[in-house]
Amino acid sequence: MARESALKKAVWGAGVLLASLPALAQTYVEGGLHLVRMKVTVDGETVRVDPKMLGVTLGYDLTPYLSAEAMLATGISSGTGILNGAPGSIRIDQAVGLLVKPRWRVNERVEVYAKLGWSSIRLSLEGQDGGSYQAKDNTYGVGASYQITERAYASVTYMALHKENRFNVSSVRLGVGYRF
Repeated sequence: MARESALKKAVWGAGVLLASLPALAQTYVEGGLHLVRMKVTVDGETVRVDPKMLGVTLGYDLTPYLSAEAMLATGISSGTGILNGAPGSIRIDQAVGLLVKPRWRVNERVEVYAKLGWSSIRLSLEGQDGGSYQAKDNTYGVGASYQITERAYASVTYMALHKENRFNVSSVRLGVGYRF
């Protein structure tokens, strides 16, 4: 009886997998290095720091000209600077985002795109005051990708992740991706 149940589950799972293959064909995954530029202003003094993040993006092609994406990134290095006379560092613990990506194919290998959406960034501050900070904001960017093979591609993307008077975060992302 248990063997029969396991066989039914396996057949059911195979059926679901086969039924989802057309949807999988519109899916892509991209990994990348984010070279972050952060500007922080406290008490009229501004410091620029350059932490780095590694990220992964899962995307789904809604139409030939529009995709939806979910992004997750984590810091791999801190940015250091001097603020109010004291050394300190800022590390991006986590960045998540939900984006839409209008895109236009320039030729057989090159595609340009815009990204619009929402992101949340969590930072750790080390130094004089310490603590953490979380920012949620609208996100936008532009980029281009180059098709290396039928399924693999390389990309470069500029993103404005958070902008306010005392705290701005942007990044250039160097990525490689795979279309299923």
